[in-house]
Amino acid sequence: MRERRLTDVSVIVTAPERWWSGIDMQREMVSRRSELEEFIEHARNHRDLDGYVLDLHQLSEEVCSFCGREWEVGEDEVRDEVTGEIIEWIGEPLCCQAAQSEWHAERAKVSA
Repeated sequence: MRERRLTDVSVIVTAPERWWSGIDMQREMVSRRSELEEFIEHARNHRDLDGYVLDLHQLSEEVCSFCGREWEVGEDEVRDEVTGEIIEWIGEPLCCQAAQSEWHAERAKVSA
């Protein structure tokens, strides 16, 4: 019959969640990563942990450098229903006006 057997055990350490502004959060995450790296290095050198492998896995996300929101871009061209003019371009950032302005300026440089 089918049975469930334990085949692996992992340790996941989750730091306390705090709300930070984009730059403060980045600084805090770098600090936490450094502290965890020191902890892991200490644990790796501990005799009782011979044979164990300790790794630090990092998660990251793409965010807007202007507003700190998740980086998201338009996937479809959106046209004004009345005039037919393009009001949202494929690949254009959706998060804030500053990102859109920079995107259009960069696009104009490439087109020129």
